[in-house]
Amino acid sequence: MPPRIKITDEQILNTAVEIVQKQGIDRLNARSLAAELGCSVQPIFRVYDSMEDLKKAVFTKVSSAYVKYLE
Repeated sequence: MPPRIKITDEQILNTAVEIVQKQGIDRLNARSLAAELGCSVQPIFRVYDSMEDLKKAVFTKVSSAYVKYLE
């Protein structure tokens, strides 16, 4: 049986959004995200093929929250 997934997709994305809010998009990288999550970079790249894909997901989530706020 494969090991249980400890870091979820949602945790990765929410933590990435927090980093971007606090430090800016330029400070978001795999190592800083992994340190914040308390894991290696492997769970991040299990979900996202590259950091660009993660940054796009962060942008989409933040944009969606902004549109909801405006409504």
